[in-house]
Amino acid sequence: MHRIEAAEWADSDGVGFRRFGPALIWGHWDADLQWDARVMPLSLRFVVLNATGQDWSDVVVTLTCPDGWRAQGRPPTHWPRPDALQNGAVTLHLGGLAALGRTVAPFWVQKPRGYDIRPSWAGGPIPFHMPSQPGAGVTIHTPDVAVPEECEFMAELSVIAADGSPMRRKLTFPFRIAPADEKTG
Repeated sequence: MHRIEAAEWADSDGVGFRRFGPALIWGHWDADLQWDARVMPLSLRFVVLNATGQDWSDVVVTLTCPDGWRAQGRPPTHWPRPDALQNGAVTLHLGGLAALGRTVAPFWVQKPRGYDIRPSWAGGPIPFHMPSQPGAGVTIHTPDVAVPEECEFMAELSVIAADGSPMRRKLTFPFRIAPADEKTG
């Protein structure tokens, strides 16, 4: 499967690095806050694919937040509380990655002011998978804004290959908070 993915979207050197998945993930840690969409952070996740033909000894992803946003890296497949959100650049160390290996670099992101982004099944106006748009950018719909708010995030992949050579890849992508009544498809 990783060979197919590499053929589809890795670069000519065999490095795959892209944003994926929904920005809205449900399930607050405190039961009393379960349905308060404004306190749950958003999620930015990046898939990292090594199709270079050699193992990587060190994989690091750094997410740089725009003004007003904070982030916290988290281990892949884990759901820790966002208790260490930071402004600016946040670094996530993922360790090694074997040739033809794949991993995820997940981050919580949040503004000091949360947004009501409840999906339709939780009483909100937005289809649940709306935040899973294809492409690099993210658009979140909420009744909390009358005009779109736009910013840009930057993610950087830094790798040390088995032969000691470094590799870097950067992604810059738009992030929009749009009115709930904006056409959603």
